[in-house]
Amino acid sequence: MTPEQRYLLDTTGYIHIKNVLSPEELEKAKAATDRLINTPDEDIPEGLERMGTSGSHTPYHRGFAFDRALEHLTMHRRIWGDRQGIDRQQGLFVPR
Repeated sequence: MTPEQRYLLDTTGYIHIKNVLSPEELEKAKAATDRLINTPDEDIPEGLERMGTSGSHTPYHRGFAFDRALEHLTMHRRIWGDRQGIDRQQGLFVPR
């Protein structure tokens, strides 16, 4: 991670990494994001929640769990490499 990426992660909570997603993955993620944004509050699954508004966007608590296309982004192979999975209790990657 470059110093600039680290700064952006620290200040915004995310970084933009270009050319990681295929066009198909990007379209799936955009469609899932649109579904999340347009889901009425009463239909948001248990465990997810909107956290008010911040400027022009609405932050979500556990938003990546809303849809598999979003969850896929959290462990994308082009970012994390070839990992078998996560030890859910420890929150750590389990190497192959």
